[in-house]
Amino acid sequence: MKRFFGIPIIVLLSAVILSACASAPQAAVMEPEVKARILGQVDIERLFGSDFLWNPYILRKGLFTGFADELVVVELKISLPTAARTSFEVSAQAEGGKSPCRSLDSAEMIDLTSQIKSPDAIDVQNRRAAVYRSYLPMDSFVCRKGTTTYLVALLGKYPIPRPTIVSVRVQIAELEPTLIALNLPALPEAKK
Repeated sequence: MKRFFGIPIIVLLSAVILSACASAPQAAVMEPEVKARILGQVDIERLFGSDFLWNPYILRKGLFTGFADELVVVELKISLPTAARTSFEVSAQAEGGKSPCRSLDSAEMIDLTSQIKSPDAIDVQNRRAAVYRSYLPMDSFVCRKGTTTYLVALLGKYPIPRPTIVSVRVQIAELEPTLIALNLPALPEAKK
C-alpha cells in the first residue's frame, strides 16, 4: 500500500519541478550588445538545407565553369533592452585597400535568389520566404526588444582574394557605434 501513495507523490513533485523550470523568466537584456560572425558552409546548410534549389545562401555551381561568384554570409545578433532604431554597414577590404565584394540589401538578395531557375515554382517561393525571415530588412530599421538574429550577404567574384577583412558597423539609437572586424576564412578544400 505504501508503494501506491509514493508514485502519485513522485509524479506530483516532478510536475511541479518541471513547470517551475519551464516558466522561469529569461535573463533580461540589460545593455545593448552586438555580435557578428561569418557563417561557414556547414552552418548555412544546417539553417537552410544543402541544396541550392532550397537554400538562398548557396550559389549554383556551373558544370564546366564552376562558381562565378562567391557569397559571404555574416550573422548579426543584436540584443536590446528596448526596441530602438538600428542602422548598419557591412563592407569588405582586401590588401591594398581594394573592395573585392559588396554587401547586398534585402531586395538585391531576393533578386539574386530569384535568378536560380527551378522546375518547381515552390522552390523560388521558399527561397524568397527564407530571405524574408532571415535577412536584415534594410539599412535602417527599428530592432525589437530582446535578441534578434539577422543575416547579411556580401557578393564578389569567385574567389574573393584572401586576406580580406569584413567590417561590420552597427549604430543603435544614439549610442556609440559598434565596430566589428572579421577575417574572411580560407576557402574550404575541394572534395576529391
